[in-house]
Amino acid sequence: TYTMLGTPASVGLTPRICEGLFIREKEYAPLPSSCRIKISFLEIYNERVRDLLKQSDQKKSYTLRVREHPEMGPYVQ
Repeated sequence: TYTMLGTPASVGLTPRICEGLFIREKEYAPLPSSCRIKISFLEIYNERVRDLLKQSDQKKSYTLRVREHPEMGPYVQ
């Protein structure tokens, strides 16, 4: 958790990645193309996947599955 979130004095990976994405998005704003940022927060624990942004009861919180596409690699379904 410390590595992912950090502290106010030393931010972790998640805030740095988000900041980098939005800085990059601003760089592309003047161009005629468009940019869309889509973020998911998932927890993988004991080979079970939980969407941390979805509100659900405790029993149904692990309903996602990790799959692997032969060309694109792993993804969550």
